[in-house]
Amino acid sequence: MSEFEYLITPSNSYPYKRYIIRKIIANCCVSHLSLLINTLVSNISNESQLSVYYDNLIERVKKFKEDQKEEFIGLMVDIIDSLKDYVHKGQLNGKKNLAKPNLDKLSYLLTICGKSIYKSAELEHKDVQTEVCLVPGYQEIKRKREALGEDFWYYAETFFSVLESGGWNSNLPSISSLFKELSKIKQSFEQKKRINKLARDIMASLKEVNNELVRDLIEEFNKMKMDNNLTLVQKEHLKAALLELSRTTGRLVQIYGQWTKDGQIIRDNSLKKKIDHLSTLYIQYIEEMVMKIILS
Repeated sequence: MSEFEYLITPSNSYPYKRYIIRKIIANCCVSHLSLLINTLVSNISNESQLSVYYDNLIERVKKFKEDQKEEFIGLMVDIIDSLKDYVHKGQLNGKKNLAKPNLDKLSYLLTICGKSIYKSAELEHKDVQTEVCLVPGYQEIKRKREALGEDFWYYAETFFSVLESGGWNSNLPSISSLFKELSKIKQSFEQKKRINKLARDIMASLKEVNNELVRDLIEEFNKMKMDNNLTLVQKEHLKAALLELSRTTGRLVQIYGQWTKDGQIIRDNSLKKKIDHLSTLYIQYIEEMVMKIILS
C-alpha cells in the first residue's frame, strides 16, 4: 500500500485525518482525486464517508479546467458502474444500501462538469431527463430527504429543469412534497434564490394549465348543453358554474355528478379527470408551500 493509499483509506486512523483529506482534495491531481472518491464510496453501507468531504469535492470540481473535467468524467465511469450494480439490491448484510445516494452525489459532480451521469456511465436510462420524468411519489421524496439529510438538495436539483418545463404539473402532491422537504434542510443564499425562481416558474406553469383546463371544460360543457335536452333551470345552473370556473369547481362537480347519476349524460373519464385536476389546482396548499419558501 502506497503512502497516498494509506492516507485516503477510510479504515485507517491517524491524527488530523479529515484536515489532511481536505487538503488532498483541494490540491491533488484529477487521477488521485478519483482514487480518493473510489475509496469513499467503496463501502456502500457507509454513506457518511462521502458526505463528510462532499462540500470540498464540489468546491474542487467547480474549479476544474475543461481538460480536467474531461479527465474526471472518464475516470468516474468505472466507479459509477460499480455503484450501479448495487442500486436495486436492497439491504446488504442487514445494513442500509446507500449506493443510490452516493450515485446521486456523483451525478451532481458530473453535472458540474457538464455531463449527465447516465450518458457517461452508459446506464440503462438514455439520459437524465428520462430518469427524472419518472416522477417520485410523495412518500418516496420524504424518505429520500430522511436518508440524505442536507444532501437532499442535490437529489432535488436533478428535477429542477423538468419542474420548470411543467413536467410535474400532473403530479401536484409530488411538487408539494419536494418543496416541503426542501424547507427542512439548510440552504445557502444562492440555493434560496434558485428555489424562489423555481417556485415562480412552477406557479406560472400551473396557471397556464389552469387556464387551459378552464377553456376546455367550458367548451365541452357548452357542447353538452347543445346535445342534451336541458331544462331552463339546468341551463342556468350550468351557466353559473361555468362563470365561476376560473376560481372554483364546486358547482360544476355537483352538476356533473348529478347528471351522470340521473343518466342525463354518459360518464366520461377524460372529462372527469380534467375536473378533478382543476379542483386540485384550486387547493391552496401548493401555493402556500411555495410562498412559505419564497418568504423564508
